Amino acid sequence: MRYTTAPAVLLAAFMAACATTPAKNFDTTRPLQLDGGTYRQGDQPILVSDLEEKLAAHPSAGTKMGGYKAMKWTGLILSSVGGSLVGWNVGDNLMKTGKADWTPALVGAGTIALAIPFALIADGQLRSAAESYNGSFTQAQSKVLGGAVPFFAVLPETEGGKGGKCLAGVTMSF
Repeated sequence: MRYTTAPAVLLAAFMAACATTPAKNFDTTRPLQLDGGTYRQGDQPILVSDLEEKLAAHPSAGTKMGGYKAMKWTGLILSSVGGSLVGWNVGDNLMKTGKADWTPALVGAGTIALAIPFALIADGQLRSAAESYNGSFTQAQSKVLGGAVPFFAVLPETEGGKGGKCLAGVTMSF
């Protein structure tokens, strides 16, 4: 019993710290920056719960959020059940003497594998909604070029690994 007390206390302290972290304000007048798995506005990270709430209420992003919560919670519940089965069975088999029964751990691993597609679909829906939200903002257009954005690139080209030519090009994006 005493081996599990310290991790349980640390886990409880971590959860309390996360629960008392002040929420960041999500400004609906500014676009989001998608940086890997984090969503930001400027240098401020946005909490996923705040992001979910605002995107579901947004006119263009709300349609992409249909079924998001069901997928998210299904994945969370399946992964929690699977992780619990694996953890309990591994701990039980390591502590007892005699023949080990790994069936619950295998069922738990299968449940975790079943949860992965639900989590990926939910993440894709949230990302799609965030991109739709960003698409609702008008992009600044150049007065000189009427919306065209010049782009200059210098690309080295090698032929057969020897020497190289240096190509340059200009493209216009409309």
